[in-house]
Amino acid sequence: MLTALTIRNLALIERLELSFSAGFTALTGETGAGKSILLDALGLVLGSRADSALVRHGSERADIQAAFDLTALPHVRSWLEEEALLDEDAPETLLIRRTVSADGGSRAWINGVRAPAAQLRALGEQLVEIHGQHAHQMLMQPAHQRSLLDGFGNLKKSADEVADRWRALQQAQQALEQAEQDTAGREARLDELARLLKDLEALAPTAEDYHELSRQQHRLAHAETLLQSGLEAEAALNGEQGATRRIGQALDALQRAAEIDPALTPLVEQLEEQRITLEELARDIHHLTGQVELDPQQLAEVDARLGEYHRLARLHLCDPEALEARLQELQEERHRLAHADEHLEALKAEVEAARADFMAAAERLSAARRQAGAHLAETVTPLLQPLGMPHAQLSVQIDPTEPGRHGLDQVTFLFTANPGQPPRPLGKVASGGELARISLALEVALADVTGTPTLIFDEVDTGIGGGVAEQVGQLMRRLGGKRQVMAVTHQPQVAACAHHHLKVEKTQQTDTTLTRVTPLDHGERIEELARMLGGQRLTDTTRRHAEEMLQLSQTP
Repeated sequence: MLTALTIRNLALIERLELSFSAGFTALTGETGAGKSILLDALGLVLGSRADSALVRHGSERADIQAAFDLTALPHVRSWLEEEALLDEDAPETLLIRRTVSADGGSRAWINGVRAPAAQLRALGEQLVEIHGQHAHQMLMQPAHQRSLLDGFGNLKKSADEVADRWRALQQAQQALEQAEQDTAGREARLDELARLLKDLEALAPTAEDYHELSRQQHRLAHAETLLQSGLEAEAALNGEQGATRRIGQALDALQRAAEIDPALTPLVEQLEEQRITLEELARDIHHLTGQVELDPQQLAEVDARLGEYHRLARLHLCDPEALEARLQELQEERHRLAHADEHLEALKAEVEAARADFMAAAERLSAARRQAGAHLAETVTPLLQPLGMPHAQLSVQIDPTEPGRHGLDQVTFLFTANPGQPPRPLGKVASGGELARISLALEVALADVTGTPTLIFDEVDTGIGGGVAEQVGQLMRRLGGKRQVMAVTHQPQVAACAHHHLKVEKTQQTDTTLTRVTPLDHGERIEELARMLGGQRLTDTTRRHAEEMLQLSQTP
């Protein structure tokens, strides 16, 4: 859940530090006091589009930081770990920071690591859900209704299985279609493959063969130079004036000297080693030179084979070393086309098996959705009726539709608020206020099984009052027992039901206007509720009414 929010230089807020607790928190204040700024700040830190107009006048940038407690959110910790963003020293804590520059730039950090906006949004969707006009509009969309139903019925795993099997079916069908296209021109392609493979198979190319031929060609082409150089080297070592003869003479002289001075004996030994080394080197040169052959016929054969490598490489648009892979590729294609009928039958069998797997999973999901739809209607309808809609009825209609990754079902929420009127699709009959209250009831129904940990309701109580507003407040309080709930409200009946109360107000300081947010204690709550009940001129009667409202609303 959200535990802290720090805002600097955002709109009318110069500096604001707020702490949040579990349960239901009400945010109240005069119109224009800046309640929406808090929602803007939270939206920014959770990845909404940055707007430089929100930067406080005269400041270089706005800075928003939010802290979350992840103790009860193992799926969020897992996501952070997968993204290499988990703080190993404090794995139960998440810190998000977002800055917006006056020139329009924006930067974000997750646990101190720079993060792109898309990553921030992906994380934010797991943490906070804001119910404003946009969220209510989403409620009218069939895809969103299906998602809510799957969440309520704990059917996400089944829906994911259906989606996986649909993808497998699509892949099998694409493979079959490709094979059928290949088969259409099979004979012509087989003739072409025979022509292409004739020379390749005759050559039987390998990268090792090509490199060995290149070495042979270079050696044979320079055989005369090799022979001449070898003979010269051998003569320099073993000739009349060669190195070995001269060293032998030097060795005889040094041995005579060593007989006079034994200290020269080590030099004699070293020189003897050098003489032996040179003699061995001369023998090796003689041996290698003897292997050099001037063979024009072998050179012609090597040149011809290398030429074939280069000709086929040009034909197949590849390097000579890659001809072996090209040969294997064409041989595999020939084998596949030659056995195309067998391959087609196998692919058709795979498609039918994939279709059967998909249909089995989709039909199981459909049955579960019908059961979950009836239960959802039974759960939500009693929640709606006290909310100013005593005759409200919500039902879930599931119609067959074209198979797809979501299964076989078109899910439609049907609604009627008037007796004697048949239920119709929610988007066609529900007003904006009704949508807001239906959304609240759905969240209460979903609280035990799914949903984000923090819910924010932006003036969900617009257009209601009295007992209906009190019922809305009690419903939010009930929801706050399972999830962290915040609500921007103008209704004292709603605010009185909250576990916590924050007051938002504007203050004038010299030449500037600032927004501040104050947590209210019991006495301050009574004053704020009295203001909401009776305006700026408060009376003892209004205060007593506010105190009684708070006492009754807080009673379990």
